[in-house]
Amino acid sequence: MQEAETQSPRTTQQNITQVGLPELTGTPEEIAQAGPIRTQLLMQADDLMSQLRSQERCAPLLPDDSPPPAIAEAEAGLQKLRNQMDAAWWITHQNDSARQLLELTILLARNERR
Repeated sequence: MQEAETQSPRTTQQNITQVGLPELTGTPEEIAQAGPIRTQLLMQADDLMSQLRSQERCAPLLPDDSPPPAIAEAEAGLQKLRNQMDAAWWITHQNDSARQLLELTILLARNERR
């Protein structure tokens, strides 16, 4: 039996979430602690983005068919979150919700554009 067939759906989702993520930086202990935290929070953030996209499909489309600013900003925030490599950052934010982290990264992205 192939390994993919024996994995639980949760393990499969974690592997999908981790694909393409940069390696964490920090001490070996921080990296070991932060890995599961990052995986869990990114899975939750992905779920939030799916909900947002689903809700947006029900709303009227913009005339030029471009994504509404809220979705574009949330996607930029999610990308910034995915690119966070500092293990200590993930440990510090382990008790934050995925929504809080997306809001934080959206604000950071907005400030970087100014």
